[in-house]
Amino acid sequence: MRTTLDILNQAPDINAYEQGVLEFIEISKNWKELEYGKFYSFSNEIGYYESYDNAYGGFDVSWAFHKKPTKNEIFRQYMKEIKERQSNL
Repeated sequence: MRTTLDILNQAPDINAYEQGVLEFIEISKNWKELEYGKFYSFSNEIGYYESYDNAYGGFDVSWAFHKKPTKNEIFRQYMKEIKERQSNL
């Protein structure tokens, strides 16, 4: 049975997540839209990645599409990911 501690241990470091968000913003800056059904994520193991199943369970970065988020916004999204995972326990 998974616990909150498991979620926190598997969560990316907040600084690494921030870098993943910034990498996504740079990669997607010339895109017109995101592809429907695709996950745009960040994980410790892979870094930024795109997939159709999010099998690695990465934290979402698609919310930053065509945005210039502040550190506070990035932190809020990071915490939102953790809270959503906690609610699924």
